[in-house]
Amino acid sequence: MRAPVTLALFTALLLAAPALAQQAEDAGALVPQFQEGDVITMDQIDKLKPFLPPEFWDNRDFFFYEGMQLEIGPTADYSSAKEYQAATERFRGQPRIGPDNSLENYTAGLPFPRDEIDCKGDPQAGVKWMWNFDNQWDGDGATASFFYSYWDRGEQLPLYYQGSA
Repeated sequence: MRAPVTLALFTALLLAAPALAQQAEDAGALVPQFQEGDVITMDQIDKLKPFLPPEFWDNRDFFFYEGMQLEIGPTADYSSAKEYQAATERFRGQPRIGPDNSLENYTAGLPFPRDEIDCKGDPQAGVKWMWNFDNQWDGDGATASFFYSYWDRGEQLPLYYQGSA
């Protein structure tokens, strides 16, 4: 009985080897083909594909255009502040969901650490994610000014935003 199982396992691994090798090769392709200071032009945008969400890439004609020059800037760490992370740990387990899905006993940090939310077994998981979203780290704040534009029948129409998120 053991020989057929071993033979089946060996055959499965042998058949999977090319796919695993391809995955390893594909993972190596995720090394950027550009570095800080490089300028990406329209004829080079394929270099960006592995680093953009599929929805963004599918609509690349909206974002990239002939004559554009995209300068690659420095990388940065966008993690939450150490103080915010420390507050999350310090007050871990204290916040609770109250009546009408209110947040009770919250002091600071992320109210419900992600590793503690049971999305399959906790009926309040969605509410916890909502409170996490509302109390997430906002970097330097949520006040900003933006200029958006869109094209309508050949005319560029601006949209402005200023305020808090």
